[in-house]
Amino acid sequence: MKDSPNESPLASAIPVLLNDDSYSAESKRSYQDKLTAYSLKLWDSLIPSHFKPQENNICNEEKYFQKARIKVMREAFAKFIDVPIENVDERDIPIIGISGSGGGLKAAISTIGYLEAMEKHGFFDLAMYIAGVSGSCWALSYLYTVGNGLPSKALVQMKKTLNGHPGNLSHITDILSVNSSSRVPLLFSGMSHKKLSGLHRGVVDTYGILLFAHFLGKSLPMKNLDGVEVEEEDICWNPNHFKLSSQARFLENGQFPMPIYTAVRHERPWSRKFEDNPEAVEISEKELNRRQTIYEKNLDIPDGGHDSVNKDGQGWLQWWEFQPYQIGCDEVNCIVVFCLFLFKKILKSKTLKLGWIPTWSFGRKFEGGKTINEIPEQSFALQVGLTASAMCAPWTTALETVERGSDPTSTTGSLVRKILQLSASVGSVHQWISSHPIHAAYNWNPMYKLHSGPQPPGLNHAKRIQLIDADGTPPPLPPRNDSSDEEKSKFQEQRYCQVFNAKPSFTITGTKGPHGEPLATNEMSIIYFPLLPNPNLPGYTPSSVTFGKLQYEEDEVTKLSKCAGLNFETHIETVRKTVRDVWEKK
Repeated sequence: MKDSPNESPLASAIPVLLNDDSYSAESKRSYQDKLTAYSLKLWDSLIPSHFKPQENNICNEEKYFQKARIKVMREAFAKFIDVPIENVDERDIPIIGISGSGGGLKAAISTIGYLEAMEKHGFFDLAMYIAGVSGSCWALSYLYTVGNGLPSKALVQMKKTLNGHPGNLSHITDILSVNSSSRVPLLFSGMSHKKLSGLHRGVVDTYGILLFAHFLGKSLPMKNLDGVEVEEEDICWNPNHFKLSSQARFLENGQFPMPIYTAVRHERPWSRKFEDNPEAVEISEKELNRRQTIYEKNLDIPDGGHDSVNKDGQGWLQWWEFQPYQIGCDEVNCIVVFCLFLFKKILKSKTLKLGWIPTWSFGRKFEGGKTINEIPEQSFALQVGLTASAMCAPWTTALETVERGSDPTSTTGSLVRKILQLSASVGSVHQWISSHPIHAAYNWNPMYKLHSGPQPPGLNHAKRIQLIDADGTPPPLPPRNDSSDEEKSKFQEQRYCQVFNAKPSFTITGTKGPHGEPLATNEMSIIYFPLLPNPNLPGYTPSSVTFGKLQYEEDEVTKLSKCAGLNFETHIETVRKTVRDVWEKK
């Protein structure tokens, strides 16, 4: 019999796999062990690098960012909590996130006002993440494009650009005419790419491009040292501003917090599934699209072959995030199992929960986890509209907002409360008020036909996905009229800066299996700053600014942002103490 040759495990195993009888049983076992070890090593080196970025945990790029950001934060953290830098271990620095609320441009301006005060006092340098919801997504849009990551610079741009109205076509025309040969293609390319990919373009897409043009503004001619007018460099209309993935440049070496734009998808279990029936007579693409549109609009499909799902169930909102590295949803949990076979046996398997795609791929058409066209990355201008599309929210969101803000003894408050109570007990009423008055933007669904594993029922069968404004979470509210005097007094003292120690806990009615399970489980401290009048800015009341206002004079931007900034500055010691307490616990 032959002795074992000194070859690579893969090459020397080939004759073994061919059942070469010239090798002894002992040699075969030796080769099998070598090949097993080699295969496992190869598996571990290839699978994580290729598939890891799509799993439901942070991707490698974000891990590198976190490590770099912690190093940058260390000195600023020690200075903010007033301890020697030698006392601060990078591993003990808590993860700090900043989140803005919804509320249109009013929320965007006040968010930038808070962030500018944080920048001034060193707290901005402590943040790992900044998340936006609805209007505060617009604040991030300013901050990570024309603001170059600096709140103070973003505020200057707001003062320059918000004096026009995005719905005024002459205003938009004036902005584009400064350099139309460059600006028009930049602004409208996203709409063209949607048409090329076969997607409908709607009111939310138009809304987004008009708003983004409004934000970037009109660069004015400037004078040189000799007093001669020259063209200012068109830095406000940099092509990088039109790609969310380009915002990763602000995260290199951890110099700025990572932006997170948010949206939600409305999962409605009572809707009809849409799935092509391979045994049915072939129908036209037009008919398929008609049925798909009926499904998305939450109407019954008149012909057979489409099962109803959880007809009496409640709907819920899936949380989606748009980041410079990835776009996706942790809740999706599309389970895919990859197996390594050796000698007709499963040597090793890897289960992936795929809920994320690379940011540059959003906008492409997907099927079975693969892109089937090569459309360029979706224009960030369209995402500016999508993440703040409050008009597309279901009626329930409007009713809950009215209910939270109204006197429970008033006629309006009583009527809204009765409707919501009826909705909770009667399925047909819930389905009716869960409809959307305005159709959300169309995008291709990255999870289409990922059949393996449990998923929300509507997601797997929908070719297209519709994401809307995520502003549906109520803030901490003041005590009701029936609260004790002690509770009211305590709230009055703390209302400008409220600190909560909380642990995530929630359940979602109508969900089954893993859908809607809480993803965050660690305890956290929350510092909440409501937008209230500040005594150091007498005569100004932020509540006088209406929610839907889209045009601001420079003085209005200054007052609103200053009011927010003063609220932070007045209570900075409470922030400092809270941060230090969390650090000492670690």
